[in-house]
Amino acid sequence: MIARLTVCAALAVLSLAVVSGCASPSDAATTAVASSTATSTPRATDATGTVPLAGAGTSWQGDRIDTWTAAFTDTTPQITYSTSTTASARALFSSGRIDFLGADRAFMTTEIEGSTFAGCASGSGLTEIPVSIGAISVVYNLPGVDELKLDAGTLAGIFTGDITEWDDPAIVAQNPDADLPHRTITPVHLSGASGITSNFTDYLSAGAEAVWTYGSVDRWPDLDSRTTTTTDKATSTATATDDAATAVAETWGSIGYVDTATDEGLSSALLRVGDAYVAASAASAANAVTAITTQTEQTTRVSVEIDRTPAKGVYPLAVVNYLIGCAAYTDPVVTDEVRTLFGSAVSADAQAQVADTGLAPVTASLRARAIAALALMGATD
Repeated sequence: MIARLTVCAALAVLSLAVVSGCASPSDAATTAVASSTATSTPRATDATGTVPLAGAGTSWQGDRIDTWTAAFTDTTPQITYSTSTTASARALFSSGRIDFLGADRAFMTTEIEGSTFAGCASGSGLTEIPVSIGAISVVYNLPGVDELKLDAGTLAGIFTGDITEWDDPAIVAQNPDADLPHRTITPVHLSGASGITSNFTDYLSAGAEAVWTYGSVDRWPDLDSRTTTTTDKATSTATATDDAATAVAETWGSIGYVDTATDEGLSSALLRVGDAYVAASAASAANAVTAITTQTEQTTRVSVEIDRTPAKGVYPLAVVNYLIGCAAYTDPVVTDEVRTLFGSAVSADAQAQVADTGLAPVTASLRARAIAALALMGATD
């Protein structure tokens, strides 16, 4: 049966702003909404005899759901998927208002401990499987500068506000042949909680810990509290992540970070890895995915460790896209439907099509681990 899919408008607004300070960020995404709308078992079926599913998260997963539902052989549930930030989707999932989410980072163990996921069966953990690998592109707007090389320390200095001019010696040293202007740098970042920001700051923290002292965070630190002042910093707002690229395109002297799916038409910096500089690409970023981090050998959670300081030729700003749901739902029918949907996403046919979307498929070992995790769905403690 052909899938009946509804893709809704964005649930959350992403703001773009310019960097200027430091504070302890709060992660609203890990705070469960007080009132749950999760229903008791069993849930009502629709005219096809299936239970409608609701999901939310990054746009890539929403774009692929109609393909993934090809795995349903009898009836296909109605699937409503709303595009939002990973942080917003995590909050909706925690409160039981959606059944699954598409995310560009997995839950951390510390976020799960002590949390209540209203849509999950009592005693159930989470199901987390990687379904694709992408890259974050560092985009910039400098007419006449066709190639820009940056190391992690210089990039961190730009985004902390320590490096404020494009002809700063740290940038010139890496780009001696570039016509770098004496112009103020306008860094652009996502001000709302975002998985893209989490991956970007994870890279800064790993590659330039002495400069970027704020750790790996979903929400940009409040750098306005810094003792040094910054001036002439523009501010932009956006309603979707791809508007970050628009903000850079429209602001001469700006620099920002976007996924490679939205960097078309923009100049992208090369990042230093060892003694060479590497261009952004999903295929190169996939090589930075080096290890699977799990709590036990048999688990429904398959999260990935990314090597942010990899060997030569590997792009370090990798992003792993996940599908996340309950290990068991209050209604066994929902468990079966979500397991089938997730299984379709890591099927051989679906993974073969991933490259067509500008991403890279998961590795064979990750795919095997994901399939094993899905086989464990339905069990509770």
